[in-house]
Amino acid sequence: FSGLLPYLVNTRHFIPREGDLKFSILSLQTLSLAQRSEALDVGSISLTVKEHELRINSLEQEVSKLRQDLKATDVSAEVLQLRREIRNLHKQVENLSHGS
Repeated sequence: FSGLLPYLVNTRHFIPREGDLKFSILSLQTLSLAQRSEALDVGSISLTVKEHELRINSLEQEVSKLRQDLKATDVSAEVLQLRREIRNLHKQVENLSHGS
């Protein structure tokens, strides 16, 4: 019901604390049915926005982790490639030392 605060204040209903659910419900009872419906819509939209913000934060964290994993994978691939090159260089050194 914290999303109701701006609406209730604008309609001259005063809520002492945003988190005071009991007082919010009592204030809702003094509103007309249309005003109540509108206030609940505002509260519902506010809740939906908060849910979306939480989902966005969660997705951003997931993307960050995936980027780190991708960097680790890229580094691992580079390490494997360098190891192959080192083995090839060792073989070349062996071939050169046996050839001389």
